[in-house]
This record gives sequence, structure tokens and C-alpha cells, in this order.
Amino acid sequence: WKTCGFVMENIGDISVQLEASDEEQVKVSRITGSTFAVVVTLSLPRSLFSLLPPLSHRIKFEALFFSHGINEQQTIAYKINETGLQERICEQFLEKLQNYVDKHVTPNLSLYHFKVSNGLTNNLEKLAGLYKHTKKGKYPDFIVMCEQIGRDIGCIRFTSCKSAKDRTSMSVTYEYCNILTGEHDLIMRTCLEF
Repeated sequence: WKTCGFVMENIGDISVQLEASDEEQVKVSRITGSTFAVVVTLSLPRSLFSLLPPLSHRIKFEALFFSHGINEQQTIAYKINETGLQERICEQFLEKLQNYVDKHVTPNLSLYHFKVSNGLTNNLEKLAGLYKHTKKGKYPDFIVMCEQIGRDIGCIRFTSCKSAKDRTSMSVTYEYCNILTGEHDLIMRTCLEF
């Protein structure tokens, strides 16, 4: 976790530069910059590139990282009170998430997005409340709420346990069920029967 926290904390600006190409496939044409200011240049077919608005040729990314263990090692960490790094990571990125929403999401919402705005505000408050409970034990709802907020603001994100197998697949399956029930009106019982 120390490595992940260090990388996320120090990665700085990541941006993607889009350029037109005569090739038929999207490809990474070059990566430039330094460890703390990476620019990935993607070559797009001209037919696709021409569909983009002029201001979208450079896309900036901001990295957020939340850590919340739910395995047996986390149980031990709670028992011996060794969750300080996890708490610092989450506190730092909760603040960064709120600043991002205040700066980029909230001012750009139209009336059409009013429902998303209200849901996002409520979810940010829930996340802050859930975080307080994570200091005392395992709360998988914290992970679920991070996923929901990620969808609300349209971010690219990933979920992974240390081995990226069982707990990761359970988390992703649970998220897909939430999407099917929340956005497509599928009954949760039906979703779990598949």
C-alpha cells in the first residue's frame, strides 16, 4: 500500500494528447514528460478525430486512490491498530475528490444534470460518514460508495484486491448488479440468480 499511496500522491498531472492519424486503429504513439507530468499521445483515425470538439484534444487526468481492506489481514490491522497509512490515504483523497467536484463538476452542471448533482452531493456526504466507520472496522459499503461516485462524475477507475482475483471479482460483480438494478430497473434477486 505504501507504494500505491506514494505513486498516487506524487504522480502529478497526467494528460492525454489526441492527434489525427492515417491509421485505422487507435494507438499510443508516444509517452513524454517526467514521472510527475506524464503526457500520453494517442493517435486516432482521422474519421474519429474529426468528430471531437476542438477543445477536447488534450485531456487532463487527476488521480484519486482509496484504500479499504476487507480481508483477514485487515482484521489483524484493526486489532493491532495499524491502519494509519490507510487512513491518511483516504483522508487526503477524500479532500482531493471534494475539491475536484467543487472545481470541475458542480459549476458545469445544467438543469438536466440536477438529479445527478443532488445524488452526488448526498453520496459525498455518505462517503465521508462511511469513512468515519472504516476506522473501526470493515465497511464494504465504503468501496461501493466510491464506485458510485466514480460513475456519478464519469471517471475512469479500477477496483483491485492485492491478488486481483476473488475479492476483486466479487466487487465488480456486485457493482454490475447495482448498475443493473439502479439504472436499468432489474430486480436484485433476478440479478443474483444469474
